[in-house]
Amino acid sequence: MTRDPARLTAELRGLSEPEFRSFVEKVLKGMGLETKGFRTSGDSMEMEAHASSSGEKYLVFATRALDSARPHDIQKSVERMRKAGVPKGIYMTAGAVSKDAENYAAQFDVSVADAERFGQLLEKFGLDKELDRRSTES
Repeated sequence: MTRDPARLTAELRGLSEPEFRSFVEKVLKGMGLETKGFRTSGDSMEMEAHASSSGEKYLVFATRALDSARPHDIQKSVERMRKAGVPKGIYMTAGAVSKDAENYAAQFDVSVADAERFGQLLEKFGLDKELDRRSTES
């Protein structure tokens, strides 16, 4: 059963920055991606990743911000991808993503995961129980 997006947002916002990064890295590992390096800015982070099997590169953007992601948010990600010479991106948020942002992302090979999809990924890789445990410990 998929976790309520509002609950997921609250749980992810309750994590420390290293804990949030750990969950993002574990989801990416479940997707067959290995991460290296990261940088943070407020409630958001950016990290490089590559597919374990093919070596294909990605730039990953993850945020716990409450605002709904808009096209300009994705545009910033695309600009960072171009600057880094990385052809594909992943944008994960504990919030919502506007339809316009999804459409914009699709034009630039950026996969988008809103709170609902993020929750599904946590469940798929068995991380939902760990999130529950950490949330109750806080």
